[in-house]
Amino acid sequence: MTKKNETRKQTQTRKQTQTREEAQTGVGAIVEGVYSSQEAVVDVARSCVDTVAKLIPDLWNRPVADGRPTPQEMTDAAFEITHKVIDAQRDITHKVTGAR
Repeated sequence: MTKKNETRKQTQTRKQTQTREEAQTGVGAIVEGVYSSQEAVVDVARSCVDTVAKLIPDLWNRPVADGRPTPQEMTDAAFEITHKVIDAQRDITHKVTGAR
C-alpha cells in the first residue's frame, strides 16, 4: 500500500469513527429526552391517580342513586386522561423531529 493510500485509509477510518461517535451522542440525547418526557407523563398519571384517590372516599359516602362511578369507570377515566397526555406528547415529538 502506498503512503498516499495509507493516508487516505486513515482519514476514512477517522471520519467513520467520528460519524459513529456523533451518532452515539445523538442517540444518547434522544434517549435522554424521551426519558425526561416520560418522567413528565408519569408525573401527570400519578397526579391523576392521586386526584381520583382523594375523591373515592367522598364518592363511596354518596347514595348509589347519585350515580357514582364504579371503580372500573374511575380506572378507565384515569387511563383515558393518561392516554390523552401520551398522545399529546407523541404529537409534540413528531413536530420536533419533523422540524429537523
